[in-house]
Amino acid sequence: MKGSVVFNSQLSSPFDMRRGVRHSCVLAPTLFGIFSLLIKVAFEDAKQGIHMHTRYDGKLYNVSPFLSKCHREDLLADCLLFADDAALVATSQEELQNIMDKFAKACVLLSMSINAKKIVVMKQGCTITPIILLSGTPLENFGSFCYLESTVTGNLSLDAEIVSRNGKAATMSDTLHARIWDNRHLTTKSKMIVYQICIISII
Repeated sequence: MKGSVVFNSQLSSPFDMRRGVRHSCVLAPTLFGIFSLLIKVAFEDAKQGIHMHTRYDGKLYNVSPFLSKCHREDLLADCLLFADDAALVATSQEELQNIMDKFAKACVLLSMSINAKKIVVMKQGCTITPIILLSGTPLENFGSFCYLESTVTGNLSLDAEIVSRNGKAATMSDTLHARIWDNRHLTTKSKMIVYQICIISII
């Protein structure tokens, strides 16, 4: 990727950009906008992905309205965005490969590169391990990985996430033992506030 700098109304000659933006840089929102444009270019004619039925009725556990075709909105999701990360989703290996090819093509059009080491492939609810290629190179399949402090697994179970969060909560509770739990100068109300903020928020 190349860049130029404008100084005193003079445009510098193009130079190679070899380093990304550091965490919390002021340019991050601009780059997120560019990334959103990349997604729009890649999937503007998308017909593949995961079909979802949604209906806004305010009742969380009443699933019967979703069975009705009236007042129901059908959505097609091929890409889920998480800040500057994206999850490409599909219902088959062929669809996912097609979506990946479109994404790679859009990156080339916008002079962006894909770091294959940061891409993981995960199957959920199927027995076949997908083989997804990026420029002819197969991407690595994972059974589970950690993303934003959450454990994502391919077996459609939250067991690993629950075990992880319980462990983190227990560790946090142990670190607060001497300073908070055994502190006689703190009221029970103060200890409950600390418990809700530091322990319950993890669980």
